[in-house]
Amino acid sequence: MPANPFVNGNSYSFVQIETIVGFLPVAGIKDISYDDDLKRAPVYGTGSVQIGLTRGTYTAKGSIEFHKNAFLIGVLTQFGPGWRQQQTFLNVSYGPNDNGLIQNDVFPAVLFGSAESSNSQSDDGTPLTNKIGLYIPVPILWNGVPSIVETFPLIAVA
Repeated sequence: MPANPFVNGNSYSFVQIETIVGFLPVAGIKDISYDDDLKRAPVYGTGSVQIGLTRGTYTAKGSIEFHKNAFLIGVLTQFGPGWRQQQTFLNVSYGPNDNGLIQNDVFPAVLFGSAESSNSQSDDGTPLTNKIGLYIPVPILWNGVPSIVETFPLIAVA
């Protein structure tokens, strides 16, 4: 199978994204962005040449920008008072594309962080938005596949 199996030259597009916040599908999303990283550091012995890398620490972050009505219903009404203190999950699906493939990225745990409100006047009637930062404490499942496998997830004591 080729690396980019397109049918009729079409790829995933923004209009094919379905986002479920908690238990509610939310259509009024302007932007959703997320990334994760496994930050490694070099290990040196007594010599000047690197002898290895650390295992690394996993970090993930993201943001989601809602149109005002979607924020009011999808976040404030659904989670109510203390909405930033409630852990939820997020599911982002892309597709299906012309080839029938669906990509499904899952965030098993998400907490809402920073909140921004964009309320500007424009001649084209641009909708008002709210942008929310996401804290993602556990690995994102990229199309259902974790990018790291934790060997000892329950041993750590804080």
